[in-house]
Amino acid sequence: LLTRRWEAQNPKGVFILFPGLGEHSGRYDRLAQDLISHGFAARAMDHRGHGRSEGKRGDCRSIDQFVADLHRFVETVAQENRDLPRVVIGHSLGGLIAFAYATRYAKTIRAVAVSSPALGLAQELPIVKKALAHGLARILPATSIPNGVNPTFLSHDPKVVEQYIHDPLVHRVITARCAVALQRAMRQALELAPRISIPCLILQAGSDPICDPEATTRFANQVKG
Repeated sequence: LLTRRWEAQNPKGVFILFPGLGEHSGRYDRLAQDLISHGFAARAMDHRGHGRSEGKRGDCRSIDQFVADLHRFVETVAQENRDLPRVVIGHSLGGLIAFAYATRYAKTIRAVAVSSPALGLAQELPIVKKALAHGLARILPATSIPNGVNPTFLSHDPKVVEQYIHDPLVHRVITARCAVALQRAMRQALELAPRISIPCLILQAGSDPICDPEATTRFANQVKG
């Protein structure tokens, strides 16, 4: 799995960035530079099957695989920066993974921050598409299907949209078994909220056309951290 590091002189802490579905950690360079300007170091990792990491594009058997990858990465960061507090930042799919991580390995990080976490879809999947994914997951689980991310929904800035569309490391597919696994994880996400015991920052766009703002609000109201 590809990892990235941004260094700061005498850092006050380390932020660990986890990207969204289909994208890669290189898209977070601007955020990392902002963190450096405030005296923090940053680390990031491409999901398995994403960016420059190995694996079939958009594939997983369970969200547990992403959580395990993140845990190994956090442990490595901890060994390199034993005396620094660590905070996980997750966007979209990365936010869902960050929440799952926080319920299992809270002692390894100081806090968790997410933006537009994938706790539910703003637009319900058509029944036919959902049935197709479940059917393929049973008989041809590694079959790739469109991931449904509309680039024009990602930003009001046309330049950002164009960069996403033409980025060779961005992919727009997901395997049938991964689609089903993530649907299951989103359905079960609300159960995670009361188990988060560390400080938690949740940023959610009110008119987000991809990740459901109402699902995020329900989740936030249940977080104890």
